[in-house]
Amino acid sequence: MPIRIGCAVACRVWLWAGLIGALTLTAGAAAGAPARVLVIDSYHAGYSWSDRLHAVLRHELVEAGVEVYTEAMDCKRFPAKSQEPLLLDTLTRKYAGTAFRVVVVADDSAYEFALRHGEALWGDTPIVFCGVNGFDFEQLKGHPQVTGVVQNTDAYDTLRTACEFMPRVDRVVFIHDDTSTGRGYRAAFERDFVRLLRDRPQMGVRFLSGAEWSTDELLTQAAVFRDTDLVLLSRWSVDRTGTYVPEQVFVPRLTMASPVPVWGLVGIGHGTVGGRLVTPESQGAAAARLALQVLRGAAPWSLPVQVSGTNAYTYDWAQLRRWGFSPGRLPRGSVLVNRPASFWWLHRHLVITAAVLLVVQALLILLLIVAAVRRRHAEARQRDSERRLRLVTEGVELGVFDWYSGGDGVVINYPLAQFAGLEGPVEGALPPRRLLRRLRPADRHVLLRRVYRCLQGYNTAFECECRVGGDGTAARMLSVHGSVADRNGAGGFRLLGTVRDVSESHLASQRQLRLERELLESRRYESLGVLASGLAHDFNNLLQPIIGNASMLAEELPAGSGLRPLVEDISSSGRQASELAQKLLTTAGQAPTAPRHIDAARLLERMAENLRGDVPSDRRLAFEASASAVPAYVDVAQYRQILTSLVANAVEATSPGGRIAVRVTSVHCGVGELRNQQSGRDLPAGTYARITVEDDGEGIAPEHLDHVFDPFFTTRFLGRGLGLAALAGIVQRHGGAIRVTSALGHGSRFDVYLRAASEQVSTEAEVPLSC
Repeated sequence: MPIRIGCAVACRVWLWAGLIGALTLTAGAAAGAPARVLVIDSYHAGYSWSDRLHAVLRHELVEAGVEVYTEAMDCKRFPAKSQEPLLLDTLTRKYAGTAFRVVVVADDSAYEFALRHGEALWGDTPIVFCGVNGFDFEQLKGHPQVTGVVQNTDAYDTLRTACEFMPRVDRVVFIHDDTSTGRGYRAAFERDFVRLLRDRPQMGVRFLSGAEWSTDELLTQAAVFRDTDLVLLSRWSVDRTGTYVPEQVFVPRLTMASPVPVWGLVGIGHGTVGGRLVTPESQGAAAARLALQVLRGAAPWSLPVQVSGTNAYTYDWAQLRRWGFSPGRLPRGSVLVNRPASFWWLHRHLVITAAVLLVVQALLILLLIVAAVRRRHAEARQRDSERRLRLVTEGVELGVFDWYSGGDGVVINYPLAQFAGLEGPVEGALPPRRLLRRLRPADRHVLLRRVYRCLQGYNTAFECECRVGGDGTAARMLSVHGSVADRNGAGGFRLLGTVRDVSESHLASQRQLRLERELLESRRYESLGVLASGLAHDFNNLLQPIIGNASMLAEELPAGSGLRPLVEDISSSGRQASELAQKLLTTAGQAPTAPRHIDAARLLERMAENLRGDVPSDRRLAFEASASAVPAYVDVAQYRQILTSLVANAVEATSPGGRIAVRVTSVHCGVGELRNQQSGRDLPAGTYARITVEDDGEGIAPEHLDHVFDPFFTTRFLGRGLGLAALAGIVQRHGGAIRVTSALGHGSRFDVYLRAASEQVSTEAEVPLSC
C-alpha cells in the first residue's frame, strides 16, 4: 500500500510539472522573437510560377508574424544534382546560427533535395512541401516530420470539358518537357487518360516530349495539327537542346502556330484556353496553411498530405471568344480571366451618383418650397416657445444656452450663470471663451470634440459631463445636452442645449461604487481566508503524526544507523511543511497572537544583526530607527515576521550591489489617509508606527500591484506566493494598513502602519529577541 501511494503522488507531481513546463515554454515562445521559416524553391526569381507561388506563400506567413527566408535552386536553367554540393555548402555556412521552425520546399527538385539532406541540414525540423508532381507515399517512410501539398493535375476533367466543346476529336496531343515536373505531369496524364478511354474508347494519344523535340521543331509540328486533335499543354521549359524557354514566350508562339485550340493543365493568361488548372496561388496558400498549423503546435505526421482539392476550373475569356466557345457551357463556378468590363461596370459609380444627385436635388427643391411657406408661422411660434422655455427653466433651475456663430456670442439664462460661477448679473451675449474657461481643461476638450463631430454631421446631438470650479470633490459636476438647431452653407451654426447640476447624484454614484468595491474585496478576502485556514488546519493535522512518528523512530534507531539521516530528513521536511501551514493560518488571519506594547524602533535595533544575516553580502542593508520611542501594539513574533518578509522580498527584487533601507518612525495620519488593503475601509485618525522597507530593484509592473498580497500569487520562479499574503494577514489582524509604491526600473517601497501603543512600552530587556 505505501508503494502504491508513493507512485500515485509521483505521477501527479510529474503531470503537474509537465503542464507547468509546457505553459512556460509556450509563454516564452510567445514573448520571444518571431518564428523563422526557410523557403527553398526549385526554380529562380523571375520564373512566373515561382513568383506567383512565393507571393501568396510569403503574404500568408508574414501576415501571421512569421519571418521568411528564401533560397532558389535554379533547376530550370541548371541541373539540380550537379548543384547539390554547392547548395549544401551554402546553406550550411549561411544559416549556421539560424534556427528555423519550419522548412517549406517548392516543386520536385527542392522536395527531393530535402528528403536526401534535410536531416543533416535541419535535424528534426518539420518540412512542408508543395508543387510536387512525382509524389509517392513510400517516399515518406522514415520521414515523420514531412507533410505537404501534392500538385496533382486534373487532366480527366480538363479533357472531358474540352470534348464537350470539340465533340469530333479522336486524338489527344500531350505536350511536356523532360524535366522532373514534366515527367510527373505525363505520369498523371497517363493515369487520367485511362479513365477517359472508358468514355471514349476510340480516343488516341500522341506525346510530344522535350526529350525528342526542340522548340522550333515542336512549333513546326504544331502547324500541322489536325482539326480532330485535342492539344493539351502541361509545361515546356527546357527542350531537347537544353535551351530554357520562358513560359510567356513559348505559349503565345505555340497557340499562334496551332490551327486548333490549346488547352492547359498549369497556368493561364498567355494563350491557352484553360481547364481544371493547377495554379501556383492555390499551392502556395495550401502550403502556408499547413506551415501555420505546424507553427501552432500540430505534429507534421498528424497532418495528412493533400492530394486533391486545390485545383479550379479557370478559362481565358479572350481564347473562348477566339475559338467561338460559349462561356455559358462552362462548369459552374468557373473563373474567367481577361474578361473585358462592360460600359455599365466601368461607369457604374458615375451613373449611380448622377441618379442620386437628381433625386436629392428634387427633394431639396420640394423641401425649400415647403420651408418658405411655413417659415413665417414657425418664427412666430419659436419666439413664443422661447419665452415660455425661459420662464420654465428658471423656475426649475435648468440652465439653457443659445450659441449662434453669426451673433455676438452665447446667450445663457440665470441658472446657467450660477452653475458656471459667473459673478454679477449676466445681460446679453457672452464671449464663448469666457464660459468655456470655467470648465476643467480635460472636460473642455471632450465637450468641444463632441460639438465638432455634431457640426460635421456625425451625430445629431451631443451630451457630456463637465466639471466646473476647484479640484477634487469641490468641483461641481454639470450635465450638458445639446444639438445643432441651424446650419448654413457659409459655415455658420446655431447650438441649443440645456445644463443640469448633477453634483449630488454624481457623488452618490461614486459612493455607491466605492461601497460595492469594498464589499466585493471584503468577500473575496473572507473566502480566501476560509479556504486557507481550512487547508492549513487539515494539512497540519496530517503532518503531526508524520513529525511525531519520525521523532519516535529517530529515538529508537541506534546512533550509527544508516536510516537516521533519512528519518531526520523526514522530520525536517515535516517541520518546514508545518511552517508553511502556519503561514496559511497567518494569511487567513487565524494564527494565535499575543500583542503587547513595545518600542518598535528599539526592537528593530536589536534585530538588525539577525536581519543582516538573511541578506547576501553583495547587497547593502541600511537601518534608520527614530531616536525617540516608536510605540506600537503588536505581537513581537509577528512583528519580526513582518520585517523578515519585507527584507526577503526586497532581496529577491534587487540585483547584486543593490541597496535596501529599513526605517521605523512614528507618524500621525488624518481621516481618510489610511485604508486597510483587504477590507477596503478607512482606518481611524491617530498616531501609527510606520515600518518602511525600500529597495532600488527592478520594481513591480502596474498590472501586478493589485495582486502582490493575493495568496499563491508570485512572479518568482521558485516563489510560493505566501510571504506577502501572510504579511497582509498579520497587518489585518493588528488593525493596520499597507501601502505599496513602485515603478518598473525604479525600485519599490512598502509602508506598514501599526497601531501605536496607548500604555507604557516594554523595554529592550523585556522583549526576547527569539520571539
